[in-house]
Amino acid sequence: MQQSIYNIKIVTDGDMSSNIESDEVTLMITNGYAIQAYWTGTPEGELKLQVSNDGDNYTDIAESIVAVDGSAGSTLWLEPYSMYDRVKVIYTASSGSGTLNVQINGKGDKI
Repeated sequence: MQQSIYNIKIVTDGDMSSNIESDEVTLMITNGYAIQAYWTGTPEGELKLQVSNDGDNYTDIAESIVAVDGSAGSTLWLEPYSMYDRVKVIYTASSGSGTLNVQINGKGDKI
């Protein structure tokens, strides 16, 4: 049976003058997902994905790291096939300010 996650906002109007941790998303009903982050203002820092199999211990996905360089922008992470159970987005602020929004879509037919 196919089940999906559609346009779930996991960060809404996040204050990028400080660190942000998104809501975690359980992926057990999906095979893959896409996460889009977009921001305004002049923030400087770093965005990355963290994943977990137990919901307590998270690991950075090193290749997901995106530098936020002081201007508005966006990024899209595409994971067509994921074997872990949970994902979240982490923003680490270094300077500046702005607003962050992040949403996830997932599709699949895991049993």
